[in-house]
Amino acid sequence: MIDQHDVERAQRRAGHLSQVGYVALPAVAGERATEGAEAMAQKEGVLLVLDGQTSFWEQALERVLAGE
Repeated sequence: MIDQHDVERAQRRAGHLSQVGYVALPAVAGERATEGAEAMAQKEGVLLVLDGQTSFWEQALERVLAGE
């Protein structure tokens, strides 16, 4: 189960990698996610992979390419 904490952790880790020069796309994966986690992933541009299906890929890629 993916929750908001997982989304925050993915953002933080991708941020650390980008600070040292890597291009990093924040992503979380699991079988299910809470409504709060899905909403946060969409709002913050975090790739969400649920049971093999991706969501919010475009938002995540846009944020990475924009340098956010």
